[in-house]
This record gives sequence, C-alpha cells and structure tokens, in this order.
Amino acid sequence: MKIPYIILLVLWILAGSWYAKKTWCGTSAATKPAATKTAAVATTAKSDCDYSLMVKTDDFTVKSSDNFQFKIKSSKMLDPTDDLKSTLEKIAEYVNANPDRILKVEGHFHSTEGKAQQHENQGLARAEAIKGYLVSEYELSSDQVSLSSSKVTAACFLDKKTPLLKGASITIGDK
Repeated sequence: MKIPYIILLVLWILAGSWYAKKTWCGTSAATKPAATKTAAVATTAKSDCDYSLMVKTDDFTVKSSDNFQFKIKSSKMLDPTDDLKSTLEKIAEYVNANPDRILKVEGHFHSTEGKAQQHENQGLARAEAIKGYLVSEYELSSDQVSLSSSKVTAACFLDKKTPLLKGASITIGDK
C-alpha cells in the first residue's frame, strides 16, 4: 500500500518542479515575469538613442558622452554633468575666438508633449533655455547663438518619470 503513495509523491514533486521552472525560470520572453519584460524594453529603448553631444567642424571637434536633459513636458534644463560642462566650455572658447562662427542649438521634443507656453513647441523652449544657460555661464554673445527644434522618436523618452536624455543637438556654422 505504501508503493502507490510513494509513486504519487514522486509524480507530485516532478510536476511541481516542472511547473515552477516553467513559471519562474523560463528562458523565452513569453514565460518571463512582467517586471523582466519592462526592464528589457527600457534597456532597448535607451540603446535606440545616441545621447552624446558632438560638435565637429573642419578645425574643431569636441564630444561629451552626456547631453542636456529635460523632464517630459518641461523646458527647465536639469543640471548638466561635469563632462557636459567641460565640453561646453571648449565650445564657448572656440565660438568666442571665432566671431564669424555661430552656434546652432536645436532643441528636441516629442509630438506628445504639446506646446510650450511662449513657443511653438517644447523643442524651441528647450533651445531657448540652453541659449540662456550658454550666454550666462560661458559669456557667449546672444547674437552668436541661433535656435531651432526637431521631433525625436519615442525611444528617447523612457517613461513619464525619466528625463529626456538628449535634449539638444549643437552645430557650429558660419554667420
């Protein structure tokens, strides 16, 4: 009479182990818990954007691994990193030493953000904030900074709480 119970107990353990492995330890995306799927999406979305800030001309090149950051639906610039500040200092030195050159700031925005209060879109508002920062912190002439805006893909926005990691592009051109 003990043998059927032992067989039933062994089958119960095997079935339970199989179910646990299938539910919590699966390798395919369909068997992973929802939290793991979300993390994978966020990582993928981040890799779709190049967050660096690079400025290149015939005689000048500088790059920062960071960029201007803004919260979603906001034109208030978050504090720049030391790497970005160092890059901006080099850019300002170059532009100040070359009065025939102009710094073109292109603010980025997503179509779901809506209009900014005094600007056509959040991108222009962000470009204006960056210009104000560059003029006050690096003593650039207001005349040497031009503004524009462009839409970015949703991949640059990770979620509603995460800042826009590439708030602008900067190029240097002739006046």
